[in-house]
Order: sequence, then structure tokens, then C-alpha cells
Amino acid sequence: ISAVFVTGGLPYSADLMTNKHEVDWSKVPLKLGMTMELCGGIIDAKLSDEEIMQKEVWEECGYDVPVQNFERIITYFYYYLVILSSGAVGIHGNKQTIYYAECTDYMDITKRGETVPEGDMIEVVEMSIPQVRELLGDVSKPIAGNCSLGMFWFLANRVPPGT
Repeated sequence: ISAVFVTGGLPYSADLMTNKHEVDWSKVPLKLGMTMELCGGIIDAKLSDEEIMQKEVWEECGYDVPVQNFERIITYFYYYLVILSSGAVGIHGNKQTIYYAECTDYMDITKRGETVPEGDMIEVVEMSIPQVRELLGDVSKPIAGNCSLGMFWFLANRVPPGT
């Protein structure tokens, strides 16, 4: 048993937020901003949530997982406070749903990451169960909150005891 996740994102820089200066990317390696994440995408009204997940897993990981293999784990609302440099304050949020699907080598139809849309920076990461546990205990590693939730669910519900 192993778990497949993705890393993605861009490094935070105050310069990027204010557009006051050019960023010297030689001093800010992109790897510094990579966060462990779950596959995901924007909800498209033309597709079911499961079809969107199927598309995202194919694009980001190269697995062709049958849509009926996706199991909804949890749906929740994620809110956070936004404070702009102008002093304006607001609340932003969205609805997130976490799905689980088992993948096999037979479903791996491409070289991983080969189908990633242009402009996206994604790396596929496969981890053993001990590596997942170690990652969850390492506060120095950036992990998206929904990814941590998904990892804990996976360990509690799909990993045999003693593994």
C-alpha cells in the first residue's frame, strides 16, 4: 500500500503581492513554495464532482480511474479572513469535497505529470505508509489542510492495523 499525492503552488513573496519589485527567482527557488496537496480542480457545472475528480487525477497524476471508483469522504466549507493593504477586511471561502479512489499500476496510462496543463507546476509524489506518518508529524513540511485531513482519513480507514 502506498499513497499518491501532488505538490504544487508558488513561493510566497511580498514582491508578488504588491508588484513593487521584480522577483529575483535565483534567490527564491520555486521548490521552496511547493506544498503537499490533493488532486483538485474547479467545479464545472457541466460535469459531476466525480467526473471532475476523474479528470483532475488523470491530468495531475496520469491515472485513468473509473468514475465509479471515487468515494466521497467529506464535504465542508473553508473560510478565512482577508485583510488587504488598503485596510479592507472581508471573509473568503469555498466548499471543498475530498474523494478517495484506489489506483493500480494498470490505471497509470501516462508518464506521471505528463498531462499537467501548461503553466501548472505539479509534481507527483508516491509515499509509503511510514512516509505518510512521518510527513504528518513534521511541522517543517508545508501540507495543505485538506491534504492533512485526507491523509489522516486514509490512515484511519484504509490502512490495515499494524502497517
